[in-house]
Amino acid sequence: MVTGNILKQHRFMHYDASFDCPNRNRRTHANDQLISRLKKLPLQSRLEMNKKIMDRNRARRERACVNTDDTSDVESLITIEDEEMDDIRSDPDVFATFKPLLDPATIRELNKANKEDSTKEKEARPVLDEGERTLEPDAILTKIDATQPNPISFP
Repeated sequence: MVTGNILKQHRFMHYDASFDCPNRNRRTHANDQLISRLKKLPLQSRLEMNKKIMDRNRARRERACVNTDDTSDVESLITIEDEEMDDIRSDPDVFATFKPLLDPATIRELNKANKEDSTKEKEARPVLDEGERTLEPDAILTKIDATQPNPISFP
C-alpha cells in the first residue's frame, strides 16, 4: 500500500475494506521483526510477494462468498516506499520490468499520475511571443534566369 509525498492523493496498491475487520488475523505483518525483514527485501522480491498475496486474497474472497465466517483472513500487502513507486512510475524501463507484478488498478493509477505530470509540465512551459517564434532561414533562395548561363561553377 502506498501513499506519499508526490502521490498523496493516490493509493497505488490495492486496499481491501476487510483490512479494517477487528477479528482479522495478521499474516504478512505479524510482528515487528517480520516487518523489519520484509523492508530489507529487494523491491522486486516485495512486488513478487505482493502479487502472490493478491492472488491468495482473490481466492479467499471467492471462498468467502460461499462461507459465512466473520473473521477476515485477507493478507495485507508488503509496503512499497513512495520513492520506489516514483522510480517505477518515472522510468519506462523499470515500469516495463515490474509491470507483470502490478495489479491493473495500480498500473492505471501510475499511468494517470504520469499523465497529470505531463499536463503540469506542458502548462509550466513558457509561451513564446510571435517575434520569438520566427526563425531565420539557413539558406537564401534566389531565382535563376533560364535564359542566362548557369552561374554555378564547379572546381
